[in-house]
Amino acid sequence: MKSIAVMQPYFLPYIGYFQLIAAVDRFVLFDDVQFIKRGWVHRNRILLNGEAHLFTLPVKNAPQRAQINEVELVGDVVRVSKILKMIGQSYKDAPYFQEVYPVVESIFLNSTNHLVEFIIYSLQVMMQLLDIQTELICSSAHFHNQHLHAEPRILDICKLERAGRYVNLPGGIDLYNKTNFSAQEIQLEFIKPQLNSYLQKHNLGKKGTVSEFVPGLSIIDVMMYNPISEIKKMLLQRDFI
Repeated sequence: MKSIAVMQPYFLPYIGYFQLIAAVDRFVLFDDVQFIKRGWVHRNRILLNGEAHLFTLPVKNAPQRAQINEVELVGDVVRVSKILKMIGQSYKDAPYFQEVYPVVESIFLNSTNHLVEFIIYSLQVMMQLLDIQTELICSSAHFHNQHLHAEPRILDICKLERAGRYVNLPGGIDLYNKTNFSAQEIQLEFIKPQLNSYLQKHNLGKKGTVSEFVPGLSIIDVMMYNPISEIKKMLLQRDFI
């Protein structure tokens, strides 16, 4: 039974996003929907001075209803350098910094100015490291069904993909009706990521006491503090609901 998931493209997202990718055969990047300027497509968080800190990819001003695939990055070398410097300073003492930072640097220095292409590249780099074999495709290039919205559009994508199983994160529980999927002979499932704690070694107070674990950060944080072998196990630490 072919399984798919549909999600907006996010830049270096939290591990739950990668758990979803790893759980399906084909992952559809929902890139022909409205870009939300204060959303998570081009923003994420790392740990800085013991707290979650937001970083943002610089994008060009876009029309109010611009789609994600219409957004371009600003070729702001200075700003990108500042983000890389912040990541470097934050994680320089992390156990896997020497292996991971060059990978992160190569992602940020990717020459494309197209936001979706930039994100796809970052996802592919991480997927290759984590040995995730799932195929990535963009909704804009395959389905041409923007006239549909919400659940009817997802059902149409499943039909066009001949998918018998649709998997989503818990945020979709209130959006999708299992009865409607069953009527189309599609199994609807949700995965609940287990964001198990790990030692964020640089998250120390002034007196050297370890602060509370901060979950849900960018995959950058996970990779800085865990070996690839352990992260591969984390990809399977999710519950189907």
